[in-house]
Amino acid sequence: MSNIRHKKNPYLKHTFNGLLLSGIVLLILANVSNYYILERRTFGFAQESVEGIAVNVASNIPASLHESLTEVSQQNSDEYKVIENYFEIVADSNPRINDVYSLRRTADPNIFSFVVSGMKDEDVNNDGIIEQHELKPKIGEKYDASDQPDLRAAFNGSSTADAHVTFDKWGAWVSGYAPIKDVSGKVVAIVGVDVAAKYITDQRMQIVQSILIIDIFAFPIIFFVAYVIARRLTREFNILAEGMDQLTHGNINYELPLQYKGRGGVFKILFHDMVAMFKNLKSEAEEKRHDKNS
Repeated sequence: MSNIRHKKNPYLKHTFNGLLLSGIVLLILANVSNYYILERRTFGFAQESVEGIAVNVASNIPASLHESLTEVSQQNSDEYKVIENYFEIVADSNPRINDVYSLRRTADPNIFSFVVSGMKDEDVNNDGIIEQHELKPKIGEKYDASDQPDLRAAFNGSSTADAHVTFDKWGAWVSGYAPIKDVSGKVVAIVGVDVAAKYITDQRMQIVQSILIIDIFAFPIIFFVAYVIARRLTREFNILAEGMDQLTHGNINYELPLQYKGRGGVFKILFHDMVAMFKNLKSEAEEKRHDKNS
């Protein structure tokens, strides 16, 4: 006996599984695409922000005053304090900013020296000891920027921002840079503005959380839509399977409950032709049997 009779819809499960899997794959692709777009937008916003702040700060620093600071002993001078206080005000006004500082060239094109920094000596990790990476840079302290092309590019006269997160002894950053120019237009130093990479990481985590929340609501919808479509796609097949089951049990007068239009019409015509063929074969077999018995 055929197993079809015992299955309400023998094709629904496989069709539903295929549609559900396709929906999940599309959802994953949408998640990846949305994350990439939002992450790029977030990082781009951080770049624009720090670069804009650097440009604004650099435009307010008198190059002559800045260039008069060359010795460590000058860190207690009024000239140094003027710029330092300004850097501190800028940093304090934006909690995302860790430090505002200035750098000038050295004989080595990849090595620069600090001039002014708005950073404070602070026990950041609360271990009771102020370590080297917690000390503000002093006038003349060297900084290796050999792996920071965006910082070096600012000395060419245009503002820039890091294309990716950079690392130094103070931590991980996304920084913006802008040139300080003298009256003749010559670049004598640059201003750097650091935003902790943790800010970018936190933004990325918020993006992931938002996508997961959307997925929580999206998955039941995908499940429901897949089921509805699967039932719609398999309806005619299920009716045809029932018709085939009727034929295997000798009911050659069975009619498919479908209309002669649309997709159902194709199934009805094919089934009708097949039934007609069975009837002809049955009629021929009965005629042969009758002739043999005559």
